[in-house]
Amino acid sequence: MSNRLYDSDLQLWIEQTIKQLQNREFASLDIEHLIEELVDLGKSIICPFRIEEILNEDFYGL
Repeated sequence: MSNRLYDSDLQLWIEQTIKQLQNREFASLDIEHLIEELVDLGKSIICPFRIEEILNEDFYGL
């Protein structure tokens, strides 16, 4: 069910996953997609900081 939900309604999948985590229902988590989403989140957070760092290096000659 989780895989089909992930593919058909991402927002609902997120809400369900949050509830499962809050209720400590770890056995029922869609681990594969949860990891995928966390990796993507990490990339989206790190990337802007890395871009700023590169721009500062070029601008300030650091």
